[in-house]
Order: sequence, then structure tokens, then C-alpha cells
Amino acid sequence: MDDYIQPSASSMLQTYLVSVADLCENPPTERKWVLDELIPEGKPVLLGGPPGAGKSLLAQQICMAVSLKVNLFGRKTNGRPTLYLTCEDDTAELHRRSVDIAKALGHPISAFINCFAMSLEGYSNTSLCTQKKEVTQFYKALDQLMADFGFGLVVLDVVSDYWDGNEIIRQDVNDFVKSTIGSLAFRHQAAVMLLHHPSLQGKNSGDGQSGSTAWEGSVRSRLYLREDKNGVRELALKKSNYSERQSINLAWSDGALNLTGEVFTDQNLKDGGTQKLGRHATNVLEMLREKGGEADYSEMSKRFGPKPTADGVKALISRRLAKRDNGLIIIND
Repeated sequence: MDDYIQPSASSMLQTYLVSVADLCENPPTERKWVLDELIPEGKPVLLGGPPGAGKSLLAQQICMAVSLKVNLFGRKTNGRPTLYLTCEDDTAELHRRSVDIAKALGHPISAFINCFAMSLEGYSNTSLCTQKKEVTQFYKALDQLMADFGFGLVVLDVVSDYWDGNEIIRQDVNDFVKSTIGSLAFRHQAAVMLLHHPSLQGKNSGDGQSGSTAWEGSVRSRLYLREDKNGVRELALKKSNYSERQSINLAWSDGALNLTGEVFTDQNLKDGGTQKLGRHATNVLEMLREKGGEADYSEMSKRFGPKPTADGVKALISRRLAKRDNGLIIIND
């Protein structure tokens, strides 16, 4: 067992080894946000939404606000240069959206010199890594671009255009987000936002999960945008390791999204989704997320007690957030 870890590997680990006492010798640095309490700096982030909900518009609006350090939806931004890449829309659409967003933010379009947008429509190869998990020339070009311009936020719309992997294979998703995307985010201390569509179950449940719960497990922040029949959009922070989960309601007006006092209602749910989950349901949901999307019912019962677990599971199933299968409670993807 003495030679199980090679000396060179052991030496490498020791260069990163630090005691908690030494780690906490100085006051901790303040956490930095691209968009306060929603998008952390230096991390991969997910923004999901069904087609037509407005996630591309929202992402471009975030980019423009951040680049000018203007508040967005009542929240501070960090003022670093931003880049919006899309394989979905052409340059003319980016132009039209930019004009409307600038007007909504209250600044002339000429002020947005640090916000960059690029249409990759028709571009032959936008994958960032191969199926062998090797970075591509496109990755290297983006890496250099981020270094040259100091981007603090990069949006990739949509993630499937930048990855050739199979999301059903959880390890492939984990490697792509943490290694390929995570390396860009860490090296440039930039948030890299991946736009995605939910699975059918994720859309129906309102949780916005994609085909694999590995996406949520690999990021530190996951946002989901959806629209009700009255045109109210709910932007919900479905996962956050650094702030309280929350949601804000938005409405489209003159080509941009703005805060609204209207209430979002989910027509798939009996209560319209306007009632917050109770404590027991919230605890059960937290545990399911800790366990990667599924947990044994008896294990939950030991942690929370039989009745709180039963009440929590029942509430999640009735809201279509989870299902029960052979003793397992599983988040609806």
C-alpha cells in the first residue's frame, strides 16, 4: 500500500494541501457575482427554458447590462466585458434585439462597446471538445478570445451546438461541464452560461431539468425561464450553491424583459404553482438533489422521520416534481 500513490502524484497533491488553520489565517475574500445572487463569477451556469420562452433575449439582455455595469431587474452587475455566441439567430436578429434592449436599459446603443455578439449560424464546427474529450480548434480560439478581451461572461446559445457528447452518459456531461467549460471559467474567472432546452418531463414538471440530472450536478447555478398563458415569465433560480433559491417575474415589453407585479401561474398544477413548497417537501427535494436526483425512501425516512417524509414526498408527487418507483423517490427530469 505504501507505493499505491506514486511519489510524483503525492508531491503534486502536497503542493495544493493546506490546513484549515492556514486557509483561514486571513479574512475570506468576498464572493463575486456577474449578476447579483444569480450568476456567480468564474463558474459554469445553466439557463434553461422551453422554445419561445425568451431565454436568448434574456441572455443577451444580461450580457448588455453586465457590460455597462447597470442594474438589471434591481440587481447589481459587475461591469466586465461580455460575449454572446449563438448558433440559433442571424446577425440581423442580434441587431434588432440590441436596439430594443439598449432602449429598455436607458442607454444609447453606442455605449455598449464592451458587449460583443456573434452569430455562428451556418458555421461548420462549433464543438468545444471531441468525443474523445480533446479540445478543438474552436475551443482554443474561444480561449484566446477570452484572454484578449477579458470577458467576464460568455453565453453559449444553445449548449447542444457546442458539444458532441451523449447527455444520457452522466460522466460525459460531468466531464464536459467541469473540465471543458469549467477550465474556461476558472482560467478567465468568467461565468460561462450554457443555454439549454428542458426535457419533456422537465417542462411538464416545471423544474426545467434536461435529459440528465448530471447537468444540474455539474454547475453551481441553474436558472430556468418559463412563460404562462398570460405572458408572465418566471425566472427561477432552481439551484444555487452560493445564494438562496428565489424567483422573479418578468414581462415582455417593446423587445425586452422587465420586472412585473403580475403573478406567474403554472396551469399544470392544481394550485397554479403560486403556493410555496412546505418545509417537509423542501427538505425531501434538497436530499434528492444532494443524491443526484434520486434517493431511497427508507433512507429519507430515517433522516426526516416517517410522517414528514410521507408528507414531503406526497407534496412533490402532487406537484409533479418527483415520482416513486420501487422504493426510490426520483426527481422528474
